[in-house]
Amino acid sequence: MGAVIVGGLALDYCVKTTAQQLRRAGFQVLLYLPACRALTQEGAISACGALAAEGVILCGDEAALDYQLSLIKEDRP
Repeated sequence: MGAVIVGGLALDYCVKTTAQQLRRAGFQVLLYLPACRALTQEGAISACGALAAEGVILCGDEAALDYQLSLIKEDRP
């Protein structure tokens, strides 16, 4: 299955749910943190921990996102 880059508002609710659903559907999910906003700092920390535990790759900056994308490209024929 493919990869999806996720970002958006309400990291601790809508974004978290979307990323979890994509993972459970078999997608590789890259969460681009600069493109996310949470309702609370505590919610952001909790959401990131839960998503990482489910295999979502957290990308804290553009360099981290580029690196993860390069790994995906290497894995494809």
